[in-house]
Parts: sequence; C-alpha cells; structure tokens
Amino acid sequence: MGWWVIEYDNKKFDSHKFMRKLQVELMPLFIAAGGGPAGAGVFHPVSVSDDSKERFYFNSKVVSIPGIRELLSIYGAKECPKPTEFCGVFIGNHVEPLNQPWIPKT
Repeated sequence: MGWWVIEYDNKKFDSHKFMRKLQVELMPLFIAAGGGPAGAGVFHPVSVSDDSKERFYFNSKVVSIPGIRELLSIYGAKECPKPTEFCGVFIGNHVEPLNQPWIPKT
C-alpha cells in the first residue's frame, strides 16, 4: 500500500482550525528534512466525502521524513491504498495533484 490517511468527522471539528494545526505541525518536519525527498506530499480531497469525513493522504515518500510516523500515530492514521478521489496538494515537495480529471490515466 504505502499510503496513509488521517480521517476525522467534519461534524465534530472546525475543519479550518484542524487543517491549520496540521500544517503548523508538518512544516517544521519538512523544513528540518530539507524539504524531504522529491515527490513527498500530503494530499487533501477537493470535495468533502459523502460520509462527511475530512481526509489527508500521506504518500510513502513523505512518511520517510523523520517525525512524520509519530505524527501519523498521534492522529490515528491508517494505512490505505493510493486514493482514487480527486485530491489537491495540501503540503509537498514537487508533487502533482492526484487524479485530475483532465490528465489522462496511464
């Protein structure tokens, strides 16, 4: 699999505060790792899911950055397959958005 996801119920939390908190925790880890490996990225779906859960997907390259695994553990992240939903880059190092509708699948 190689991907990880943090999920939380959008009805229970103020999503903007949570998103900002997560960014504030991720940025120092990226900076300390010199930006991390090329292609390291955290992705966020463009639209809210039918089950009203916010999701943040972490690829295998970002998980290799020191401190990221601990952060994933704190938030109860689960291993998952590569997301199939349309996602934008939440934070990353030379990463492309996932599953863009105008990009042909190869």
